[in-house]
Amino acid sequence: DCPAFYDCVEGWCYATAATQDEILVSITGSAFTDNIEAGALLLGDVPVVTVADSLFARGEPKADGTRGWGLHAQHGARASITSSAFVDNGDAALTIWSDRTEVDVFDSLLSGTRKGSEGISAGLQVGNGAVVRLHGAAVARSTPFGVYTTGAGTRLEMSDSLIDDTQT
Repeated sequence: DCPAFYDCVEGWCYATAATQDEILVSITGSAFTDNIEAGALLLGDVPVVTVADSLFARGEPKADGTRGWGLHAQHGARASITSSAFVDNGDAALTIWSDRTEVDVFDSLLSGTRKGSEGISAGLQVGNGAVVRLHGAAVARSTPFGVYTTGAGTRLEMSDSLIDDTQT
């Protein structure tokens, strides 16, 4: 089910609010498990998305072997993620992409990412101008990268975090 001001189309939630200022998404104590492509997809200039105490697990890739993300944010989405777990997902636990997209991750676990068909799988993927601040997080057992960054303007700030046990 999609939150207020959103419509669900083929498993994706799309904003339906009259203006972007009306959109506020809060996800607390929730589980997104066994989904195809992504557990959650955050697109566009959403003012605030908060995720707390939630689980994003076993995201499965499409038939071509791509995606399978726990959570994907791009095109200006902004989010704050606290005390959440992203485990055993396909291409990435978290994929944060494109300029104007900013995500803060606090005290969370990104673990068990499986190698996808494109070969750039990682616990955390950040690219094309996105900004991610990772504090007190653990990225473990990802294949083949713990963290993958690419593209001009991309910024990753890490503090008090752990990257451990990357796999081949």
